[in-house]
Amino acid sequence: MPYTRIAVHIMWSTKNRVKLIPKELKPKLLNQIKVNSKKKNIYLDTINCVPDHIHVLIFLHPNQKLSDILQLIKGESSFWVNKNRLTKTKFEWQDEYIGVSVSESVLERVREYIKNQEVHHRKKSFMEEYQSFIDKYGFSDLFDEFKVEYINVTEEVWNGRFANPKEVKQVVESKYKSVHNERLYEIVPEKLFNLRNSTFISFARMKMYASFSIKNLFGMIPDPLRPFWHGRKNSTITQSIIDINKIYHSLFNVFGICEAIFTLPVLHPDGKYEGIYSGKYNIHDGSGFVALGRNLAALDALLLYITDPSIRSIADLNRDPVYQAEDELGLAIDQEVFEDAKAKVENWILPS
Repeated sequence: MPYTRIAVHIMWSTKNRVKLIPKELKPKLLNQIKVNSKKKNIYLDTINCVPDHIHVLIFLHPNQKLSDILQLIKGESSFWVNKNRLTKTKFEWQDEYIGVSVSESVLERVREYIKNQEVHHRKKSFMEEYQSFIDKYGFSDLFDEFKVEYINVTEEVWNGRFANPKEVKQVVESKYKSVHNERLYEIVPEKLFNLRNSTFISFARMKMYASFSIKNLFGMIPDPLRPFWHGRKNSTITQSIIDINKIYHSLFNVFGICEAIFTLPVLHPDGKYEGIYSGKYNIHDGSGFVALGRNLAALDALLLYITDPSIRSIADLNRDPVYQAEDELGLAIDQEVFEDAKAKVENWILPS
């Protein structure tokens, strides 16, 4: 009988590294993650957090995927915090994470490192830890080998390394009408601005709340006060999404990609997982689906069309930016291709 034991050390932050985990929430949050992980057959060995990020050490079963486990831990913990109103603002985790395998010889050292996060961060910030993490485990060497530079938008803007707002404004308004809040001209990293006219890819995954390629760019607003951009009862979020799209469509040749190649979440009333927006759902393996295109409005309209039976109750917030983009960004939508696409995917996205 084969025996495998794969240990993985994973670190991820709160959205935009906002300090969303105060002392009084920390034990409740960690306990919730532990209890829920046990219910879902996730072997969670060690866990600890500080106000703006979390570390976990888990052991993977041969049939488990790291991305699925993290979707479960992140999704259900944020759902639990928001459902019980344990923070003053909306609780969100950052999508990105770093995960590295851990050999048996250093397991105890990693456990102690995670347990002593509070002491560790008296001397080192999250970003210093993050940089040392990617240096130690070879990510920096990989970036150098392929001449790739990792740009953390939040880090760049928060440290004042942003493009001249007047130059950004000039570029944007030479192509589109002015954005509704000119603060957006102040949050373009200088490194990205210097790469203008190159290719920019909005890469999204199929999710149960239909956050496709246009809405995906909302994540390029690195503001800790994210509710400001949502507006009261989401009254301004559509315009915020359109305006950040105006900026990046002015600066780059934007392409959209949305994929569900290896896994696909599908709504189910008795599903194994639960999301704050979508309700319960299951994760299906091997859908092999990917959609891409130059016209983000057409791409997202198509995705909304073929997923509508599954996400109708939560799609309006995502549908509005698509059709507003058709008007304000001049991205035409060809309705004739929709029926053909829907016929090809048949009912793989329907609740089941």
